[in-house]
Amino acid sequence: MIDNDGTVERYITLSYCWGKSRTFITTARSLRLRKSRIVYKYLPKTFKDAIRIARQLGIRHIWVDALCIVQDDRADWENESAKMGAIYSTSFLTVAADSSTDCHGGCFNTRSVSQDLASDNTPFELVTSASNGRESRLSLWTPIRGARKFALPDLDESPLSERGWCCQERILSPRILHFTRSQLFWECRECLLAEDNLRPWALWHAGVPTVSGLARNLYGTATDAVTRARLLDIWYRNVVAQSYSKRKLTHAHDKLIAISGIARAFHRHLRSDYVAGLWAQQDVAWGLAWRRRGPAAAPPAYRAPSFSWAALDAAVEWPARHDAGRASMQLESVHVDVEGRDPFGRVAAAWIEVTGMVRAAVVVARKRISAGVVEFDWELRSSRSNKWLGTAYMDHDAGGDHDTELYVNCLVLSSHEDSGQADMLLLEEIPGQENAYVRKGVAVLLGYEIDSQYSDYEERQTLKIY
Repeated sequence: MIDNDGTVERYITLSYCWGKSRTFITTARSLRLRKSRIVYKYLPKTFKDAIRIARQLGIRHIWVDALCIVQDDRADWENESAKMGAIYSTSFLTVAADSSTDCHGGCFNTRSVSQDLASDNTPFELVTSASNGRESRLSLWTPIRGARKFALPDLDESPLSERGWCCQERILSPRILHFTRSQLFWECRECLLAEDNLRPWALWHAGVPTVSGLARNLYGTATDAVTRARLLDIWYRNVVAQSYSKRKLTHAHDKLIAISGIARAFHRHLRSDYVAGLWAQQDVAWGLAWRRRGPAAAPPAYRAPSFSWAALDAAVEWPARHDAGRASMQLESVHVDVEGRDPFGRVAAAWIEVTGMVRAAVVVARKRISAGVVEFDWELRSSRSNKWLGTAYMDHDAGGDHDTELYVNCLVLSSHEDSGQADMLLLEEIPGQENAYVRKGVAVLLGYEIDSQYSDYEERQTLKIY
């Protein structure tokens, strides 16, 4: 192991699942030994395979986080983890051990299988013998035999795709060799290619980008409003919702730091305060409108303010942005205290101060039984007339198995004249603190008109959300 003295040389990065065992890591005690010698035969199989690949490609250096970061030195870990984005984005190649559940699984499969042969939609095969006696096999696929899948299970449903830290490794790497259980895939910012030379399932629809292609606009010089709007959409809908929020982390407090490298790259263009996964000066009303998708759990300790998607262990999503929408909320100020020196890393405390139209309402959880399981539908109703106003999406499930009610304050995030609906942030007041609130969920109010009789109860207020 060597320290980089600033010399620019090609190197390979490894993206893999650690697994439960912490086999062969660098500690403060073993650091001197690692710098003098690393015995190849004692390395986990995935590390060995990655080194073999590097040697075959003629590349001398390889970066592996377990070896290159001192795992029991907090200062070194914080310093090096903040560099992860730069490490992967400037590597010559990333080797991804997609199918291995831990560092002992290795990179290589025993036998590659064609995409079509691995699917339920088996093609028609023509087998002939060439002049040299070798068998020639031609696979023909027809839409009559069924539809192709528009996903790559060996990439998008692999053990590697479930791990939180591996998200930014895939997005920021300029080139990736995916070693999957079925075959080899090449992914870069321009294309996704398969070992069997068939067009990957995921790319049969025109305009579908590769995952690493999401970072394509991050390394240009254009910072116009159109580019920033597109990057904001990519951040929330592609990076956070589609690629990251559903992933698992061994340590729950890594939720923000595990994508700090991507956030730092986006910050160069968005020119906005970064608040625990949200961009304050770039359509913050839309950023606050996220909702969970499926079950949710609270982390064991504080890691983000209630208005951030990072406050939950849950897959999240954003509603569609309406061109005719009108922001009704104004951001007044932002406050963020981070742990350590990384402004895109762990958050110790944060709040935003906003001004907007606020009304009182009640959220009612209606019980229903689906396949023997008790589930709830949430309704937003007037706190005075009990009139149905719209649908609520709460951050946490209702407790117990009975209908429940929760009185909330609804902050209008944006209204849409074409559809007559408004997006609302549902807030609960913090006892003993004036104009201080925490988020409880969001709601879509239908038939919303600013001058209607149902808006008479709204007041313009300035409040803090923690």
